[in-house]
Amino acid sequence: MILQALNDYYNRLKEDSSSDIPLRGFSRQKIHFALLVNREGKLVQVTDLRENQGKKQIAKSLIVPEPVKKSVNIAPNFLWGNTGYVLGADNKEKPERAYQTFETFKKYHHNMGMSLADDGMQAVLRFVNQWVPDDSQKLDRWEEIAGKNIVFRLDGDLCFIHERPKIREMWLNRVNETSSPVTGYCLVTGLQSPIARLHSDIKGVLDAQPKGASLVSFNLGSSPKRVGNF
Repeated sequence: MILQALNDYYNRLKEDSSSDIPLRGFSRQKIHFALLVNREGKLVQVTDLRENQGKKQIAKSLIVPEPVKKSVNIAPNFLWGNTGYVLGADNKEKPERAYQTFETFKKYHHNMGMSLADDGMQAVLRFVNQWVPDDSQKLDRWEEIAGKNIVFRLDGDLCFIHERPKIREMWLNRVNETSSPVTGYCLVTGLQSPIARLHSDIKGVLDAQPKGASLVSFNLGSSPKRVGNF
């Protein structure tokens, strides 16, 4: 009953125009900076999105496309990510891996947005085509930017590029298209719907890493000699 009540509450909130609850396929993440790019893909400036909290600067909480589930694999998020993915450089002293993540980020976004007639999407593609990862260290306050999460904004726009209507629509369509082909009856709603193979990490779990954790997870095959942890 509690889960059903929470689901009903979510459905009411998502229909409320004054609510800022993320829709399916989106989530709230900590974002530190924004790259302001023009329509030719040139970097105009890096905007600091951090907010003052006492004597500290903390990341801004933004609703962005839901992150992919990662372990040690290279998997980019859509239109946001840490500087290793977005700029090809970070503060982890592994330049080869940062370059690999940037190249994967570039390829992924070309696959996603090459055919989309949207100035913001095309500006991002032009940016990744011409950006040189070694130039990252020439940015003002690079020491503060390195390793942090970044989004994009098109010069002249008030919204971020991932918030542009055509891009949001494309992303939601992508989320629906990639839903699991395996369906079953949901124990919460009672409706038949796709069964998710993986779920996003849940933040705020006691003693878990800051990035979040799975409530139930497995990483080893079953064996009579092996005892799993739950």
